[in-house]
Amino acid sequence: MALIDDLRAVLGQLAQLGWRDYLFQTHGLDILAADLESELLRPLQVNRTEPGFEDFALTANTGVLAGHPESSLLYHSLASPNVHLPPVNGMMAPDSSYPASQDLDLVENYIYSLQKDQIDLTRAVICVFAYEYRPAEGTTHGRMADFVYSRTGVARVGESPEYYSRAARGHCQEPGTKGLSVFPARYGAFLARKKNLGEVSLLGKEAKHDGDRVFLLPFHKLFKGPECVAGCDLEVEFSSYHRNEKLRLAVTEGELTLPKGLDKNQAPFLREDTDIAGITSTPAMVRLNREGAVVWVRPRPDRLVRRATQKNSVTGNIEIARFSVPPAKRPLAPILSLSTNRHLTSLMIVTDLPKAIEEVILIWLKGHPPKVRPRNAPEFVSIRHKVQDEKDLNSTFDLNTLPEADFTKELENGGYWAAFFEDGICDGCVAAHVRNLPRIRQEFAAFSIVAAPDFFPYADALQIQEWVRKHKDHNAANQFKEGGPDPLCRGRFGINPALHWPDEPSTPVFDPMDETVVAIVGRPPKEAPGARQPRQTSESTGSLRVNPASSTKRRGTQMTDGASNEFGPGWEVTYSDRGGRPFYSTYGLGSPFLEDVKFCASANAYWPAASPDASRTFHRQDTPTAIPLLDAELGYHPDDPDNLTKAALPGWDGEFRPFFVEDRTAVNHSSLDRGDYISNYLNSTFGANQLLLKVGSEELIRRMDCLRACIEILPGAGKVNSTKLWLVSAQTIATWPNGSPMDKDGYKYEFAVPKGDPEPSAGDLRRMVQQVDKIYTCHVTQERVMWREGLGNWHERLVIF
Repeated sequence: MALIDDLRAVLGQLAQLGWRDYLFQTHGLDILAADLESELLRPLQVNRTEPGFEDFALTANTGVLAGHPESSLLYHSLASPNVHLPPVNGMMAPDSSYPASQDLDLVENYIYSLQKDQIDLTRAVICVFAYEYRPAEGTTHGRMADFVYSRTGVARVGESPEYYSRAARGHCQEPGTKGLSVFPARYGAFLARKKNLGEVSLLGKEAKHDGDRVFLLPFHKLFKGPECVAGCDLEVEFSSYHRNEKLRLAVTEGELTLPKGLDKNQAPFLREDTDIAGITSTPAMVRLNREGAVVWVRPRPDRLVRRATQKNSVTGNIEIARFSVPPAKRPLAPILSLSTNRHLTSLMIVTDLPKAIEEVILIWLKGHPPKVRPRNAPEFVSIRHKVQDEKDLNSTFDLNTLPEADFTKELENGGYWAAFFEDGICDGCVAAHVRNLPRIRQEFAAFSIVAAPDFFPYADALQIQEWVRKHKDHNAANQFKEGGPDPLCRGRFGINPALHWPDEPSTPVFDPMDETVVAIVGRPPKEAPGARQPRQTSESTGSLRVNPASSTKRRGTQMTDGASNEFGPGWEVTYSDRGGRPFYSTYGLGSPFLEDVKFCASANAYWPAASPDASRTFHRQDTPTAIPLLDAELGYHPDDPDNLTKAALPGWDGEFRPFFVEDRTAVNHSSLDRGDYISNYLNSTFGANQLLLKVGSEELIRRMDCLRACIEILPGAGKVNSTKLWLVSAQTIATWPNGSPMDKDGYKYEFAVPKGDPEPSAGDLRRMVQQVDKIYTCHVTQERVMWREGLGNWHERLVIF
């Protein structure tokens, strides 16, 4: 069947759902026209005042434009997340009224088929890209809705199957689902050409030396059949390879001892998935699902963290994979009481000991570490789940339940078997094999990252980055003590050299000199027909972005601007270095990833669009809170005076918020040493609170604005990243008390000034009690701050953001 016939069938179905009437009444386009081909090419009077069409290519005026979906009214109508059917009787159109993802793929194929006779294969290469159609503010040029492309896609693990929202035109957390949903990544095969910096549009600020680098820019989508390229009946087949070797490298690089009979070169220590022609390994970490002309990398829904097991070749039994915990090493004891193989209560694997010693000395001398070193193994490994004894190799004992002296002694001395945990984090490649296409000499695969969950799937990283940039006196360094909003799309390292072509295990798939794989590219505006909209710029930076508060993100992203280029410790990837060339990998992350999540979250969010800020939960004075989470998001302890239920109401991570004791002379808070996200997950409390899934970047920015205003105004507070004030409570206020000058909704922030050292809480090993010297209460909106010390008089200050 010809593509026009397939398209006619799809449009006929959409017409019954309201699309025919909507498009005809709004723009004069009749998707049920008898001569559909001519109707789609007919000039239209495009109504750009209709919501969702403000950023449609300005001079484009036809239903389709050959080879340019972004300048095709039909495609924009169906694919833009800002275009919605009008309400009927006050009710929004149901999700089922919108096109399915395979419908959008078909429309793309049809539009590209219209230029099949004009395809120039000169200097063309075949390349696999992750790609998305975005409103103008998310594109590389900021002028019109358009596609963005990257040779890297980011899928995310989850406990429940993925949920595709047709109305949002993307994947979302499924409403009402317990546990986090899988977020897959979509890839397509394209003809592309090598371009220099001046010939391609990049998302975000260009990186140093980009002028010397080569980027790949797609110009024609490849799909099966004779309508893609004239004279060629194409066959397009995708394949993939993924690799997880965190546990193997923990053993080899950390020189850890395994019991006899366990093999470090077999699963779960080394897991590999290969999908060739639909034949996959079993059980697979990911599935490569074909859908029309594209494929989806879908992580297999599973528990986020599992005890790792293996059949022992000596005993013949399936046992918990485990290792002998080495004692704490203290070669710097004469100078500092620091260990080179412990980080808090985790085993730290250091693959460059001289560099690590230098780093510790610099921390001591200067108070801050040098540039993050490469991670050639998981830097942190959990050691707090002890395998009971040789008679019971399938259960563990949680060391967090031990009395303080025994807890400290056990972790310091080591010598016990600690359980390994596995997760679904891995990296790999997606390749396309295109037959019957002549004169193509090079093929490029895409880098596939299967990452940890994004706890803020609807927060836009670019908006937070713009917020940081527009405040020159409050840049990332002044807001975030650790990390910051630097997106992975600005990274310029090579890719894990252990990855190979799916069908050629002896051939590396990525060139170690290729440093633009994670970049996001797009066509320069001059190459996009109709792209004459004025630039949308930020006043302070000239960046091609719109006002951060101009749109609301309704879907997750698979692109690298939703991932972090911060690696201390990191979120989606870290960087490794073997042989002097740095490269991206996932095996440098903690084992399991929840071990890393705690360090990220407790250090005020390394990547604020994905990592929740739990600094105030654990009272991290060295890394003060940068993005306030509300009390309900952090959870209520049974002893919390504000918890009227007196039941445990854990927060997003299974912990509880800090709270003032009854007489408000002290604060009760979670212990950083005893807080264990793995234990929380095994006890079904981690991830049970899903309030964060509703928070977008506009709300996060508002909270940061208000936090900054309070800290600037309160006595001696300084800057956000260095304040001595401890944010103890954060609540939204919709209605202020009678007589208050506040006329807009805002927040109530309560800060404490600690005194002395915290002491263990009586009766709860996981809690600490910190005495406080002063308490400040702030009522804050984006216009004014009302504050007082203790029960003293209120002070008022207007603020300007």
